[in-house]
Amino acid sequence: MTIQYRRATPEDFAAIVELFIVNMNLSVFTTATDKQVLKQLATLFLAKDCHYATFIQVAEYDDITCGVVIGVTKEDSYKALPFDDEPIIVQIEQKLGLSEQGQQVLIDLQKKRNGWRETKDSRF
Repeated sequence: MTIQYRRATPEDFAAIVELFIVNMNLSVFTTATDKQVLKQLATLFLAKDCHYATFIQVAEYDDITCGVVIGVTKEDSYKALPFDDEPIIVQIEQKLGLSEQGQQVLIDLQKKRNGWRETKDSRF
């Protein structure tokens, strides 16, 4: 068994989202359980990650994507993918707003953002 690594391309985005859905427990981010809503959540996260990434490698076995390595460093302004995340984010947030569970995801994300701000601003 040989796994090949290569630079990611924008065309890899859908396969990366699928890997994320299959391998990550998205319930740590939301109480939503609808599979389509969770896919939208994964797409939202990965659009942002891919936009800021300075390094993305895709692992393949028999031409099937089986892994991904995403890295970000503030010391490097290089972008691993020519990737505009804004249209994807706007589209996904609009879709999430159309269903009850999607709205719950948006609420859950806002609560987490507010919690992160409070933690960041805390003085210990």
